[in-house]
Amino acid sequence: MKACDVVVIGGGISGILAAIAAAKKGKSVTMLRYGYGAFEIGGGLIDLMAYPNNKKESSSLKNCINTLPNDHPYSKLGLQRVEAAVEFLLELTKEEGYAYEGSVDELHWVPTAVGTMKPTGLYPKSFDAQVLKKADTIYLVDFKGLKDYYAKLTEKMLNKTIGKDKKYEIVTVDPRMEDAIGGRDIMIMDIARWLDTKEGQKDCANQLQAFVKPGAAIVFPQVLGTMPSYDAYDKMKSELQCDITEALCIPPSAAGMRLSRLLHNAARKHGVKIIEKARVNSAVITDGVCGAVVVSGGGKEHTYAAKSFILVTGGYYSGGLEVLDNNKIIEPIFNLPIKIMSQKEDEWANVELFSNQKQPFSLAGVMVNHEMCPVNEKGEKVLKNVFTAGRNLCGYDFCFEKSGNGVALASAYQAAASAMEV
Repeated sequence: MKACDVVVIGGGISGILAAIAAAKKGKSVTMLRYGYGAFEIGGGLIDLMAYPNNKKESSSLKNCINTLPNDHPYSKLGLQRVEAAVEFLLELTKEEGYAYEGSVDELHWVPTAVGTMKPTGLYPKSFDAQVLKKADTIYLVDFKGLKDYYAKLTEKMLNKTIGKDKKYEIVTVDPRMEDAIGGRDIMIMDIARWLDTKEGQKDCANQLQAFVKPGAAIVFPQVLGTMPSYDAYDKMKSELQCDITEALCIPPSAAGMRLSRLLHNAARKHGVKIIEKARVNSAVITDGVCGAVVVSGGGKEHTYAAKSFILVTGGYYSGGLEVLDNNKIIEPIFNLPIKIMSQKEDEWANVELFSNQKQPFSLAGVMVNHEMCPVNEKGEKVLKNVFTAGRNLCGYDFCFEKSGNGVALASAYQAAASAMEV
């Protein structure tokens, strides 16, 4: 039996943040994961909150946290704990050389590949869209042969969202990589890897210099490298003497990969032991305390013991929550109490997918107290040394609210703090 201070079950953003937070405080941490989470889908941004109640009125987390329902994770945590978690991430990204910006105080709006503006909370400086408002001329960079990015559409929509008083111009860069990729379509990640290299950065800047005039703003698709570094961003800004911003594109996300690599680098630096392909099947529980979890992997079963456990296995898509044939939702490892909005299956979802109401099925999840410790309907702890975070939790619709990574960050940080006190 392998033992440590904290076992983290799950390897997405909640899991790795919780593991780093505990390890930085000197705890021995083992992470058991079966997958890598949704880093390359999430876009590399930390959405804290945008739409607390409806899609017509947006609000920063600080301005709306007191209006959220009592079972919302942010209500359980309180503003002070959320701010501490935000400060933790900002400091961590700074330490790792890829500093994020933002706060709970205000929303930041980021351009997308279709020209709309997406609200977020914490972001790399290469997504600072304020430069578009200050510029008179906006260049939109397209890449020859690039699939699934249409600069003309971005230009059309930015004309509506940023303003018609701007001058918009599309410039095309030829990455000359058809032979290198074997004749297939060129993807966002291909360009991003090209711009990881000094040669690619120099070639791209040289081509753009023929069209771009200094003092303008330039919109790149999300291609300024896959590494947690501002090398490509700084190179373009310096060589072109222009402000730079990136636009979010469809997955896979280069910025998501940057954040993933940053967090994994930090986890290794602080001694987190990551066990891959580890599916946790069950827990060993005695008198309301978890002593160990049983894991299958490599054709064998292994038992991992710890003083405390952090459950961050996600929601329906990752198997952290399961729906049974009798319309019952369960958490499969610890069988923790689940709160659902209705016992009737036909009331679990809105008829309109993109409605002005939250989806009831998204609000289902594990009930917790302010420590992120699972509780029953009476508010009593069900397992004294188990804590949970992220999409496992009840009370919020991450997609509707634009709060997914923010809840993941804040709840993981608190779960780690609580686990260290056991």
